[in-house]
Amino acid sequence: MQTSQLPRAISLAAVLALGVVGSVSAQQMSGGGYVALVPKPAVTSETPDGRVLQMVGVDGIVFGDEESNPFGMATQSCSGTVVMAADGSDLMAKGYCDGVDLEGDVWWISWEETAAGGSWNLLGGTGKFEGVSGGGQTSRVAEWPDGRYVVRWDGTWTMK
Repeated sequence: MQTSQLPRAISLAAVLALGVVGSVSAQQMSGGGYVALVPKPAVTSETPDGRVLQMVGVDGIVFGDEESNPFGMATQSCSGTVVMAADGSDLMAKGYCDGVDLEGDVWWISWEETAAGGSWNLLGGTGKFEGVSGGGQTSRVAEWPDGRYVVRWDGTWTMK
């Protein structure tokens, strides 16, 4: 290699190295959307102190506000437990969901809901969601008499 070509070769190697580093670095993202949910039959029981427990489950479709949102167009299946006082006050619910996108990649979240609103946290995933972390807030925006409902979700996450 000629001496005059050495700086070009070093520059090219540096650009290629930056490209490789850029492709494996984490990407901070934020966004939101909606989840349309259909409940499964709940199993209700009462505790000795009079509280009501409901084992609940829902299935739905996740929509992102923007087409580039990695969680959009995923199916979602959730389960959890609702605990409330006998009069329906002091609502608290926690559980887990899994989502599967159109490419077959899976993500898992935990969720929590109280009368004041809800939150979600990413637990991990496969494929493009491997090593994902983050979370956000949820709120119900529509409910139908048959139990179907829509949740608004917003948050921030890091894709590895």
